[in-house]
Amino acid sequence: MGFLEKLGLQRKKKTFVPFLTEKMKKDDAPHFFNKNNVLKIILSLGFLIIIIALYPKTQVQEASYSIGEPWRDDDLTAPFTFSLLKQDEEIREEMREIQQVTSPIYLLEHQAGTRALRQLDTVFANLSAVLEAYADWQESRMLDTPQQALEDSLYYVRTRNRSGIGLEDNAWQPLLEHYANDRLHAPANNQTHQSIHGELHASLSNMLQELYSDGIINTSKDAITTPEVTIRDLRDRTEREAPVETVRTLRESREFVRSRLSRQYDDEIARTGVQLFNMVIEPSLTFSETDTEERIQDRIDRISPTKGAVSAGQTIIRRGDIITPERHVMLQSLARARAERASDIEIWSKYIGETILVIAVFLIFFFYMYLYRRSIFDLNKMLLLVLLTILLVYSIGAFVARVDELSPYVVPFAIAPILLTIIFDSRVGLMTTTLVALLAGLMFGNSFEFVLATVTACSIGVYSVRDVKDRSQFYLTTPGLIFFAYALVLFGFTLTKVGGWAIYFDNLLFLAGNVVGIWLTYPLILLIEKTFRITTDVTLLELSDTNKPILKQLMLEAPGTFHHSLQVANLAEAGAAGIGANPLLCRVGALYHDIGKMEKPQYFVENQMSGNAHDKLKPRMSALIIKNHVDAGVKMAKEIELPEVLVDFIRTHHGTSLIRFFYEKAMNESGNEQEIQEEDFRYDGPIPNSKETGIMLLADGVEAASRSMSDHSYQKLDNLVNRLVDDRLAEGQLNNCALTLKDLKVIKDIFTRILQGMYHGRVKYPGQAEEEAAEEAAVEKAGTEKATDGKTDTSTT
Repeated sequence: MGFLEKLGLQRKKKTFVPFLTEKMKKDDAPHFFNKNNVLKIILSLGFLIIIIALYPKTQVQEASYSIGEPWRDDDLTAPFTFSLLKQDEEIREEMREIQQVTSPIYLLEHQAGTRALRQLDTVFANLSAVLEAYADWQESRMLDTPQQALEDSLYYVRTRNRSGIGLEDNAWQPLLEHYANDRLHAPANNQTHQSIHGELHASLSNMLQELYSDGIINTSKDAITTPEVTIRDLRDRTEREAPVETVRTLRESREFVRSRLSRQYDDEIARTGVQLFNMVIEPSLTFSETDTEERIQDRIDRISPTKGAVSAGQTIIRRGDIITPERHVMLQSLARARAERASDIEIWSKYIGETILVIAVFLIFFFYMYLYRRSIFDLNKMLLLVLLTILLVYSIGAFVARVDELSPYVVPFAIAPILLTIIFDSRVGLMTTTLVALLAGLMFGNSFEFVLATVTACSIGVYSVRDVKDRSQFYLTTPGLIFFAYALVLFGFTLTKVGGWAIYFDNLLFLAGNVVGIWLTYPLILLIEKTFRITTDVTLLELSDTNKPILKQLMLEAPGTFHHSLQVANLAEAGAAGIGANPLLCRVGALYHDIGKMEKPQYFVENQMSGNAHDKLKPRMSALIIKNHVDAGVKMAKEIELPEVLVDFIRTHHGTSLIRFFYEKAMNESGNEQEIQEEDFRYDGPIPNSKETGIMLLADGVEAASRSMSDHSYQKLDNLVNRLVDDRLAEGQLNNCALTLKDLKVIKDIFTRILQGMYHGRVKYPGQAEEEAAEEAAVEKAGTEKATDGKTDTSTT
């Protein structure tokens, strides 16, 4: 990128890398328009397009301001006359009032009364037949004609069953007895006598007509909050208001009939009349929820968003004045009025300005990744992961920005920095914090308060996950620290305002939602690991548990190898920490590197209690068995689905080194060097391809060699470590692992001190052995001199 070089934005020139292979030189040759770079351009442009598309189309604002703050700009006067906006609470109050005062709409059913009267006539016609049959039966009984009485009783039963009148037994009896008595004892010449059931029929008909003239509704009056209801006649296309008291519910209609009948008849006849009424009654006014809601919504739509006006030239606020709720409304109203009056040029200039700001913020992050995080930037998969993680939280923020009732503090922006810190490192997390906070600040009205609070909280979140120890950090520690950081910054800003405590406590409630969102970090890590096939410290922590089935099996079947793996893990972890590599990855890789030895544990010296299984084998066969533990370990690792990064530790922990003991044994037994092929006694490799696997190879060899020593003095251990590391370096086993000579020097010193501690119970610092030797020599010299002095004194005496 020649243009970037002219601007001074080229990548830092590489320091000398030893053992730079031809393939590495070829891969490092600059090809800007290759497929990899074109894909990066597509990813970056796609990211920017989505960010700009999600950016909320806000109104033009004078500046970022909040209630309770002093006005820091110059005096502001109205440039033109504009209407004042109603506050959200005022509009909500008007909406509630409309809902309360809008009368419910009932649809009139004209045929309901006609059907009820017709049904009543049918019921009484059938009832008359039953009563007549019963009277005939009773008359036959009085005339003492048993046969006729029997036939009349059967006819009565058939007539009653066919009538379909579902009266209760205690309701039938009064009617039957009254009718029978009236017919049997009435004077023969009385033609105008009307039976009780006829009177009851007339009374019920009159009451039905009265009820249906007023109207019977199908709902309870408890839900009606207005003094009137609206009755809509779809047939005549009319509508009228009726007082709630004039219409009756079904229950009130029954009570009305019961009360009237109780005044006219005895209780038994009244009860029967009510049951007959219940058979035919139906509502004539049906509540229409759809029509009612449409009317309410129509009235809500007609609510005016403004109240009053500010005249041109009127002073809105002066410099230093506190922004009260009333002045805040005036400022918002002015911003809305300016937005409505804005020309196309002003609107487009606003959009272009927002786009430029978004691009400027993105370039900060882009050049950081390009200049300082090349390992991530060069891998399109990793770059895509970074951009998708940022898009996730930005999308949530864009949604919240469009909902007036929500605060920006409810958005868990810290998810992105935390995820990228766990996956990569804290520096990427902090740069992501900067990017996310600035983009969110632009999205939420250029609020400095929000940006500072977000930067502080996200940074605290990044610091808290630099060294993940257990899952509780995701659910307790980190969310708690983020909540505290937000609350502390907002508390400081609130102290600088006047009357901002209500907003502060409201924001605390939204922060509780933010904390709940942070809990999504752990499941998102698992999803990212599966999707992008990467391994984070969270998974490594779980795999470091020695109670894992494969490690427990190793401890039982090959206890010596298990102990060896633990010691190698300690060495590798310390070495990695000393040069800034990944200590946890080294430790976990060391725990699993020798699981292949479980296949034939007795052939490895650390598991041999008595005798050596190799004494009965030829050197070539012994070397084959020793080499096979690498392939067996890789196979086992894939069966239990270990991450590929750990499989690399198994595959590379011997590199292509020579199994020297059996090679020399074969040479001595053969006597003919040409018959022995060195390749038969070398591991298949590959050689280590990262700092961590390189450290693992060195730690494995150093620990195994140290166990065969009889003298574990500091000097002997130091010589052993230096010789083994230098040998591996000379053999080319470390060519691809990016370990520098400075790194190797640090690793040598750490290994020596760790081994000294393992064999003597304490770790010696560099130069401590020489100091102790000098002290011992001094003490010995002093003792010799004292003895000499003593002898002299004795001889003198």
